[in-house]
Amino acid sequence: LQKLKMTIYLLNEWKKRPGGPQDPTAFMRTLESERASLREKEVIVKAFDDWDVLTPTWFEVADYLPAIEKLHENKDFTERLRAALLASKVAYCLGDYKGALLLALSAGELFSLTPRGGSTVVGQQMSRYVNRMIEEALDTYKTAKRNGASIDVRLEALINRLFERNLKKRDLRYVIGLAIDTRRVDMIKTAINAAEDQSVLLTETVASVLEGQIDTGLRHQILDLLLRMFCELEQPDFVNVCQCLIKLDKPADVADIIDKLISHETQSDSALLAYQIAFDLYENATQQFVKKILAAMAKLDNELPGSSAASPPPPTTPSPQDGSASPSPSTGNTGLQPVPEAEQLGRPATPTPENPKSIVSRRIRKILRGEETIRHHMQFLIKNNHTDMLVLKEMKDCVRTAMAHNATLLANGLMHLGTTCDDFLRENLEWISKATNWNKFNAVATLGMIHRGHEAAALKLLDPYLPKAEADQFGFKEGGSLYAYGMMHAHHGNAVVTKYLRDQLTAAQTASVRHGACMGTWTRHHGQSR
Repeated sequence: LQKLKMTIYLLNEWKKRPGGPQDPTAFMRTLESERASLREKEVIVKAFDDWDVLTPTWFEVADYLPAIEKLHENKDFTERLRAALLASKVAYCLGDYKGALLLALSAGELFSLTPRGGSTVVGQQMSRYVNRMIEEALDTYKTAKRNGASIDVRLEALINRLFERNLKKRDLRYVIGLAIDTRRVDMIKTAINAAEDQSVLLTETVASVLEGQIDTGLRHQILDLLLRMFCELEQPDFVNVCQCLIKLDKPADVADIIDKLISHETQSDSALLAYQIAFDLYENATQQFVKKILAAMAKLDNELPGSSAASPPPPTTPSPQDGSASPSPSTGNTGLQPVPEAEQLGRPATPTPENPKSIVSRRIRKILRGEETIRHHMQFLIKNNHTDMLVLKEMKDCVRTAMAHNATLLANGLMHLGTTCDDFLRENLEWISKATNWNKFNAVATLGMIHRGHEAAALKLLDPYLPKAEADQFGFKEGGSLYAYGMMHAHHGNAVVTKYLRDQLTAAQTASVRHGACMGTWTRHHGQSR
């Protein structure tokens, strides 16, 4: 007991020395000594587990690191966890972060995730140590998770403590971000369930998952969880649900959601939401995915009562060869259908009103096919065309070479992209006719840029330039028209457009026509797997 009191007294006096504690050799030797009691060693370990003491002496304490680790391994040593923590701090000062982490894990709950306030002597040394250990733990954990390796139960416990600390602080967004990084899908669910407004947090999580660099397997796991949680809400966010389904490649489920929305009792609001989803699908999903949705919608429509697939076939008049049936008194054996009563009285037959759901469904199909988006884009560009024609005129007047002539035509195409305004070309036909060879090809091709999206009148607009029976000797004009035709249907089009371009490619006799057909086909298909 006297030795213990003396040790405590010497430690206190040593700490109070001018200039701070220095030369801890005497105390470190006590840790090595077999004659010193465990109680004395406990007091010394506890005294050195303080950054104010350890910071100026760690380089000397490091020489006795094996002795400190030996105390940690001694089960009779009551401060064995603190010895592990002290050894971890010394290893951290030595730059051995992996070793420091292993020792910190051995310290268990004694390793605090919430550092104490900064010291006036050594500053934020405690915070730097704790943050570095957490960073090392997360890196080790993420690597093990990514590689499917076994994880130390102590490391798992530390990560769980980290999650629990932030859940208590209500820092739910940090928890979700950390859960994504550490592939802890269960903690994403825990954080969202703990939120007051789950829909907002679900929406933010969907956005972060879709925009983040996450491997496909993990993304599908998270989106599948978020999808289930969205469906558990009283008012699911169908827009985000469909975004999840796009990544999960479930077009049938998207079609089912759209069908439920347009079949809802409050159809006005639900139909608007269905329209919004359809626009989002066209903008964000691949065309293959959209085609599958259209096919699934057609299948759902055919399964509805009263649809063409579900309705019985119209009654037919028995054939004269069928002896088992007697002729109808109203039609006899003529095979003619009975005339409606309204027509017999001279009144026109009243057209059957179309089902509101069918109207909405037809509009959604147009949106999914891109017809509405392209039409609105074109209308916007036409109404907001602010091209400065004076600039083009000045450029034209300055042209002295074939290259400048070609550049002016391309500039006109870019300045009037999608506006359907080809006034410059119409007003300068004589000047444009000076184009030769590939410049002529580009001059005609710019029509496709100007009339991009004007699909309905594509053939009519390009008819003077498209290949005819009597082809031009070099075919620059015809090749440019095929390229323009593809640009008009860029990112959209249909099988008819593709077939036309391929037929022209097969029948082409000149390199320029083949070039235009190939470029048109590529432009028409460009971005269809976006």
